[in-house]
Amino acid sequence: MSLHDILKIKKTDTVSIIGAGGKTTMLWTLAKERKEQGAFVTTSTQIMKPDKNDCDIIIPTDSEKYIIKNRIIASLDINKDNKCTGLKEIDCDIPILYEADGSKRLPAKLHNSTEPVIYKNTDVVILVIGLSCLGKPIKDVCHRYEMLNLNPNEIFNIKHLIMCIDDGIKSCKIKKDKIRIFLNQLDVVSNKEIIHNLCKTSHYPYIFCGSLKSYG
Repeated sequence: MSLHDILKIKKTDTVSIIGAGGKTTMLWTLAKERKEQGAFVTTSTQIMKPDKNDCDIIIPTDSEKYIIKNRIIASLDINKDNKCTGLKEIDCDIPILYEADGSKRLPAKLHNSTEPVIYKNTDVVILVIGLSCLGKPIKDVCHRYEMLNLNPNEIFNIKHLIMCIDDGIKSCKIKKDKIRIFLNQLDVVSNKEIIHNLCKTSHYPYIFCGSLKSYG
């Protein structure tokens, strides 16, 4: 099955990707699944310059927006450090995939009042959390852990994972049925049953677990 099928999203949906621990991998994996129809990718925050294997064309954000079948097009402005900013807003009929969050390359995160940056015409938000955060000191794995006054030396556990999920949902400010939760890096978890039980018994409308690297 494709990620679109697993996450119950359409290839015509405009999708925002937030959280940590696999956002960029999720972004380009979904783009590759849309390549036949043409994929349009950008960011509402900042991402690293795409690898040549991820993207066919990079166009400046002030270019006329267009789509070409069998191409992955990224609308990005690249600075000298190879970091990219994207469209400030979306005003077109093309379905767009975009990264809308930053996490300092950590597997988990909490949000401040300015995060994430979600465009108003977004159909689906995907909240990604990397399960490599489990069993390690909070300060080493969770971006903005201080937002909830967490002890930086406490070991990140399922309770903290649920905190990050709840925080991510709340920060979106959209209906819960528009949110998909993806617990990434399942391959590094020793007790996978705990994660599977969380997905089966949780009150979240759409929650999934897996390893994005298996879709590479």
